[in-house]
Amino acid sequence: MGEVAVNAAAHPSFDRAHGATKIGIISLAQRLMVMAGGNVSTQTAARFAAVGALGLCVDYAVFEALTALGLRLPAAQVSSFLCAMLSNYALNSRWTFSNYPARSVEAEWRICSRFVAISLMAFFLSAGILQLASEVWNWSEVAAASLGIATGALVNYLGSAFYVFPLVGQRVSPKVGWPVAAIGVSVYAVLLRLVYMRTLNLIPEEAYYWNYS
Repeated sequence: MGEVAVNAAAHPSFDRAHGATKIGIISLAQRLMVMAGGNVSTQTAARFAAVGALGLCVDYAVFEALTALGLRLPAAQVSSFLCAMLSNYALNSRWTFSNYPARSVEAEWRICSRFVAISLMAFFLSAGILQLASEVWNWSEVAAASLGIATGALVNYLGSAFYVFPLVGQRVSPKVGWPVAAIGVSVYAVLLRLVYMRTLNLIPEEAYYWNYS
């Protein structure tokens, strides 16, 4: 027993090697994402969630105002979604990811277009999950909507942190960055296909591999 205590005192890493890990799963995942160039932190996640909640309020308010003015339902939905998306971009650009450096007007438009693309990706996946949860899993409207919103927010946050407002000035190895990007796109494509499986029929190649398997 005394020998173990002496070894632990002589080698500070002794207890670390033979004890529980000092890094949690969440911290480890965050460090890996930062290594891959993601602007990920507890602060940005909390701010992004707050901006998303405000965006929902903007979406609802604009939708109600436009329908009260007599605008047709599809046009009101599209208009309210665009207003919420632009307000989210303005707040995320200046507040959530405030560590992102200043840029020119041309770069601002390019970054905004990326944010719109990520938002549309999140919208398509969240809409499919909403339909799947309500029609196939028979969830309540509140539960299905909550799952769809949470999924869309996660896709939007990760896409913004890695693609729209990534870390600048930090060396990110292509051996890490590109595999992470490829995995993210692949996972999104598979989820999108699974979510809309009941809506879209199998293409010939998919049907062939289905029968082959």
